Amino acid sequence: MEQFIWESARSTSAAPSYFHPYNQFLDGGLMSNNPTLDILTEIHEFKKEQTVTISDGQPTDRASAWCEMMNVPFFRLSPLLTEEVPLDCVDKQKLEQMIQETKSYIGEQMDSITKIAQYLKRA
Repeated sequence: MEQFIWESARSTSAAPSYFHPYNQFLDGGLMSNNPTLDILTEIHEFKKEQTVTISDGQPTDRASAWCEMMNVPFFRLSPLLTEEVPLDCVDKQKLEQMIQETKSYIGEQMDSITKIAQYLKRA
């Protein structure tokens, strides 16, 4: 997608207390004023507790709070596996365990998945 520099600048200045949103874009500072601090916090949390993924924690909490303020439903589906499985894993036993744990998680989350599907049908 091609975008003019002025459009990028306008998008990043779309802080609602000062400027109207540009298209669908809002100032990134609404979610995080200091991404460096956020990533350092996530690294610390990741090292402290290996069962928490980088995609959980503060980013998820902020996204949930933001959705709540806008009265938009928020769903986070992320199964916790009993073992970390690297992206390049070829061990069939580990992959099968991951698949089974994910299928079990999907079954446990069926109410949320059904709600998500209902919201998507309305869109």
